[in-house]
Amino acid sequence: LLRYGPTWQIDDQWTLGGALRVDESTVGNDEILQNNDNERSRDLALDSLFLAYAPTQNDKLLFGKTAFPFVLSRMLWDPDLRPAGISYMHEMPFGDEDTFRVTGGGFRGEQMFGDQSRIVALQLGLTLHQTSLVSPEFILTDLRFSNLDALVAAGLDRDNETVNDHFTDDFELLDAQFILHINTALPMRLLIDVDRNVKASDLDKAGRLEFAVGNSFRAQGQEVGIAMQRMQREAVLGAFNDDDWWFHTGTRGTMLWWAYGITDRVRFRAAFFREQ
Repeated sequence: LLRYGPTWQIDDQWTLGGALRVDESTVGNDEILQNNDNERSRDLALDSLFLAYAPTQNDKLLFGKTAFPFVLSRMLWDPDLRPAGISYMHEMPFGDEDTFRVTGGGFRGEQMFGDQSRIVALQLGLTLHQTSLVSPEFILTDLRFSNLDALVAAGLDRDNETVNDHFTDDFELLDAQFILHINTALPMRLLIDVDRNVKASDLDKAGRLEFAVGNSFRAQGQEVGIAMQRMQREAVLGAFNDDDWWFHTGTRGTMLWWAYGITDRVRFRAAFFREQ
């Protein structure tokens, strides 16, 4: 997967950006459904096109198709996906090192095969002691999906239960995350993520525990980590969470990874999964 495109800083408040995405694989596009992928194996497509307005350093209004502007674990959202919509983020610093953040928005899902889904999300975040050795972060998210019948028709139900070409349950996910940042020369991060689909009649809970050491998002940086997660069948919407895992829902498993930052923008990652 390669993304490339320019970002233009129009002035102090306005930014325009866009990028193309190139996917190349030894596996053909006819195996997308079989492999539970979220993107075509071979493709050249518009990855992002957005306009951002920041009237102050604590506010950001975002229009267009770009990365999902919410902090979510891979249990709920695949970071490679690019929905299209509008969002607004406001930060409220208080004290010397603390920040409260509110982000909200509405989007088209922009999944494959004529997806017509709609997403509405609201997220509250609290970060304490941002520049200290230990910085805890608390995040609460309400994530709502609708207009999902096209996903079922396309075969993107991903083990969520269906009946008569519809999902059996609606999907309104209430998610709570606790992230502990250790800001040493060798940074560490602990994530605890718990989720519930409040619209499901049963099998509605999921959880993820993740620990990583290092930082691969800079040149020559390395990172190792482990993630363990368990998802009941209706706890998450399998069409939108991480496709590095073979099973998208109704599963439990462990992931081990090593990653290396070739440059600040190019990263290599190798991972081992055990799932059931």
